[in-house]
This record gives sequence, structure tokens and C-alpha cells, in this order.
Amino acid sequence: MPRRPGHRCRARRPCGAGLLPEPLFTYLRYDAETHPVSLEELGVAHLSADDLDRIDGVDFIEEMCEFGRAIASRVDPAHFAGFI
Repeated sequence: MPRRPGHRCRARRPCGAGLLPEPLFTYLRYDAETHPVSLEELGVAHLSADDLDRIDGVDFIEEMCEFGRAIASRVDPAHFAGFI
């Protein structure tokens, strides 16, 4: 039966509990915006949002790598506490 948001389980262990008492990994995702304002905030305003957004833009690999490095500079190692 599908669960609704806020649905409470009646189980011996908490809803979503795995087989192990502690999780072994954390899923962490950083979303990057390619809007001109976001590119300016990242210091890569010279890059084209249209070029970065092309899924088939192999001609723009270097620009995509530059954008990726700019995003990577904003990753906070504290988000990985206990894992690194």
C-alpha cells in the first residue's frame, strides 16, 4: 500500500530503518544553477549558460570543467563529517 507523506509505520523498528543500526553512507547532492547571476557569483560569468546546459555539448567540455571546478570550490567538507 502506498504511503502518504507523514504516514506513520507500526513496526518494531523506525520507518526506513535498514538492516544495520547505523547508515554506512550519506547521499549528498549539490545542485548548480547556470543562470547568469549564478555564474557571476561563481566567478565564471564569461561562460555561456546555453553552452553549459547542452547535454550533447561535447564542444564545451573545457567550459563545463571550469564550471565544475567553480562549483567544487563551494563544497563544504563539514557536510562529509564522519566519512572523510
